[in-house]
Amino acid sequence: MRLVRRDVIGLVLALSAAVVCVRLGIWQLARLGQRRARNAVVLAARRRPPVELSGRVAAESLVGCRVHARGVYDYERERLWRPKAFADAPGVDLVTPLRLAAELDDGPHLSYAIQWFSFALIIVIGSIALLRKPGASS
Repeated sequence: MRLVRRDVIGLVLALSAAVVCVRLGIWQLARLGQRRARNAVVLAARRRPPVELSGRVAAESLVGCRVHARGVYDYERERLWRPKAFADAPGVDLVTPLRLAAELDDGPHLSYAIQWFSFALIIVIGSIALLRKPGASS
């Protein structure tokens, strides 16, 4: 049996295609291992309790973590992000910042300070009034 040139070219192409397919299969298995390792990291992060946000934190330190934040949405600083289509309808992503509860106020410290200054003023005025002699102004 004699192979013609056309048959040899076809055989080389078929073997080349088989080698490419085997290499792609090996690549997919390597990706499967990488994906399983990444999924294990993500699952471990999901099992941890959520991080409570009470102030500013670097975003890089929270990658893969669940986060629990309390606050009020700041609608005045709301921004349109990127154009996006959903079900062939145009749209955009809307980003609304969350003002954390810790940022909303500094607690009651200022009102307490005002109360203490008021008490001090009342004590000073009362002391002056009590210490004045009744007949000294005439």
